Amino acid sequence: MNEININRAILKYVAFWTMTTGGLLLFAITILVPLMKDNQEMAYEHDIIQKQVSRIKQAYNELEVKTSAIGKDPQFTERVIRKELNIPEKGVETISVSPEKIKFPAPAASDNYWILDHEKNWWLRPFLNTGNKPWLMIISAGLILGAIISSARSASEF
Repeated sequence: MNEININRAILKYVAFWTMTTGGLLLFAITILVPLMKDNQEMAYEHDIIQKQVSRIKQAYNELEVKTSAIGKDPQFTERVIRKELNIPEKGVETISVSPEKIKFPAPAASDNYWILDHEKNWWLRPFLNTGNKPWLMIISAGLILGAIISSARSASEF
């Protein structure tokens, strides 16, 4: 009759679940991290476009007010012409100031763009490099198969 070594059985059990969990986790990370990065890039672009749309709507509303005032207020038309052509009234001194161009900032560190904030880190780069994807998949499959083979082998010993 075979004696069961409890320490060996526990070690094999722990090794099986460690290898299986590690393989599944590596597989999931390999698949999900590039998808999450693409999603965050699109969300960032969407945020920028939404801000541009709101600025355009605001400018449109201002222009709508101006166009309605042109037909109703003759003094408004004169003020617009003087401002646009930079023609001062007699006895009035004017100073014209040109606004700076709008600079769009880089995405701020936030929970919404976590992968974009950390994509340069050494531990995330292998998952974002598409050339590494086959190797990571092979390693994850090897971990899972190794766990299955070792558990099948140890089951036959009992």
